[in-house]
Amino acid sequence: PVGTMDVVSALEDDLDALLGGMTDTPAPMHTEPPPTTVATTNGNNTTNASHTAALASVKEEEEEEAKEGNEAVIVVPGQKLGHAADYTAGEGTYVRKQYVFASAAGLRVLTQQAEGLPVISVTRGKAPTFVPQIGNVVTAKVVRVNPRFASAHILCVGNQVLREHFKGIIRTQDVRATEAAKVEIYKSFRPGDIVRAEVISLGDSHSYYLSTAKNELGVIFATSVSGATMVPISWDTMQCPKTMMTENRKVAKTA
Repeated sequence: PVGTMDVVSALEDDLDALLGGMTDTPAPMHTEPPPTTVATTNGNNTTNASHTAALASVKEEEEEEAKEGNEAVIVVPGQKLGHAADYTAGEGTYVRKQYVFASAAGLRVLTQQAEGLPVISVTRGKAPTFVPQIGNVVTAKVVRVNPRFASAHILCVGNQVLREHFKGIIRTQDVRATEAAKVEIYKSFRPGDIVRAEVISLGDSHSYYLSTAKNELGVIFATSVSGATMVPISWDTMQCPKTMMTENRKVAKTA
């Protein structure tokens, strides 16, 4: 019977089609993404996360610095306050090698301006501290001497009496303008002498460099061993009015 053969043939065709479809269809495991692609994606995600964390950390540091800039911070002479490109140096500061340093002990103050860079300054209490500047004529008291220099405390800048003492150094080469190589500190200054000097350099973080290498600069007040106020009798000699003994000094010429 033809009908039966036709049914069998149709069933065989369906079976072949079904088996062929199963052979051509790729296994599910082959459709999974390669491990290398997953690793690369994870690496990019890790990099992006690290970069985001770094930016957040920098932002937090900047916010913390801005917060600290408005707080009262005690600084000492020679302390680095910031980069000169970020601030304008104000009272009690100076610029050296592209950085702003404190030239006095006090409170760091940051003042924002409508235009330009913020002003960074150092104040003592509520009023700004007056500090020596290069070219200023100062009055100082010699506190000790050695073969290389005399150490002094700066008491006045011009007619301005300082509320705090600044340290100064008078080196042998800065005592007088001529024959500097022959200068002997012990024959120029003694502890307790009051001298008039000029600030020639901001020196280091500890002392200003002073000079007496002008006729009007030098010792203006000194006492003898007996305690009497000595009288200048020449540019390099002073005399005790009691004992009439003379002592060597680098004497300032007075009007």
